[in-house]
Amino acid sequence: MKLRTYILTLLILLSAGICKAFDAGTTVTLSLENPPAAAFIYSGNKDYPFVRLWADLNKYPSGSLYFRYEGFLNQDMSDPPEILHSETEFPSINATYYKRRWWRVKVAQTKAGLDDPAQYIISDLTYLPIYTDDDICRQGVLLFREDFGGNLVSDGNVRQTPVKGLFEDSYYGGTNKYGQVLTDAYSSSTGLANSNTYIILKQGYKYGTNTSAWYIQDDHTYPSDYTRGYFLEVNGAAGTEKIYATRLDGVCPGSHLTFTAYYANVVTYNYYYFKYWNDHPAFRMEVRDADADTVIMDVHTGLVNLRMTSSAAYTSSVPWDLIGFPFTVPEGVTSLEFAIYNDLSYYGSKGMDYALDDIEIRSCDQFVVTLTSPKGACVGDRYKFEHQYSDILVPQWRYRWQYSPDKYTWTDVSTDADFQISKVQASDAGWYRLVIGEESTIAYPNCCAMSDPVYLEVVDCSAQT
Repeated sequence: MKLRTYILTLLILLSAGICKAFDAGTTVTLSLENPPAAAFIYSGNKDYPFVRLWADLNKYPSGSLYFRYEGFLNQDMSDPPEILHSETEFPSINATYYKRRWWRVKVAQTKAGLDDPAQYIISDLTYLPIYTDDDICRQGVLLFREDFGGNLVSDGNVRQTPVKGLFEDSYYGGTNKYGQVLTDAYSSSTGLANSNTYIILKQGYKYGTNTSAWYIQDDHTYPSDYTRGYFLEVNGAAGTEKIYATRLDGVCPGSHLTFTAYYANVVTYNYYYFKYWNDHPAFRMEVRDADADTVIMDVHTGLVNLRMTSSAAYTSSVPWDLIGFPFTVPEGVTSLEFAIYNDLSYYGSKGMDYALDDIEIRSCDQFVVTLTSPKGACVGDRYKFEHQYSDILVPQWRYRWQYSPDKYTWTDVSTDADFQISKVQASDAGWYRLVIGEESTIAYPNCCAMSDPVYLEVVDCSAQT
């Protein structure tokens, strides 16, 4: 009698949908949302960018599904899991979960079923390649930086010349698909008011009049100083175009590098909620073997939300956030292409109004060299470059002091351990850096320790008295 009562109760529960089991052979797998192979979360911004998980069932039953995602710090699951409940197979995770790389998901057809092993199915524990700024060596040896120029007060507010690799089909050239705007004068129908245009400037574009659609952005290197530093500002749209690309030759196989940039979502809070409440910028960063034309690393940021609140005046500047990732140069690879793409088409159709600055490639393997000498000199004076190291130097080290007028083309000016200019001339103004390596590597700066470039400003001091 008791058995018949139990069976009858079970049948009633099943027919009521309270207890549901999956068909035999139903499985679930967990990954990052298609198509990202890897993703980036900035721990300084707890809301965005975020990435989505993807729970995929090989057989989908009719009716509702309930998901419980469990994130662990370690593969052995020795730590208490971070629980994320969702009624979708595409939940978002942000910086709250950024240290948790090991995930699994339980799926049931009722909420109560998530606690009953007879009713839920569970994925294998899966490692998800989610990178954060904690993985990036920000003080590593600088191999390349694109800061867009404008570092002198005497430089105009708007750059009048293009930047190599910006909105081109490839680093070597191609059709520029975006138009460069050369004036920051506001117009409701021309210039940067049109989509698919960009400007390189010191003070953010005033998109609007009394209630601007964009914040008045400042440069990342010179915060709150609108007299120095260009950055890129874009009136974009949904697409997959390559925003910026550069090539780096002479890299060392097996070396550990990072590829980073700083971005800002420049749309004002009020304008965003008035017109484009569901759209944000989104970026994809890629590293390729430049010779074989194959992808080494491909990382997506997800959607980039606002950083400001409704109380912030449009004359404010948006805090700059970091995007990027670390990677290891594969064996046999000595030339790399680095690129940043528009990734909005995958997520939405509007928006993509943003700023970019200080795109960098750094090596995490060598010790750090720092130039500490003053950055100004008078015509006719003697000038000595001073430097310090984060490691002990040995006699076998070799030195190369290099000069560049533009930070792109470098010329050796000395191979001595110390370098000085006996009588400074106006033509000595420009960028200087120190490269230190062994006999076998000194000819390849990207395999050596190297200082950040320092600008030497030369002034005719006699004319000032």
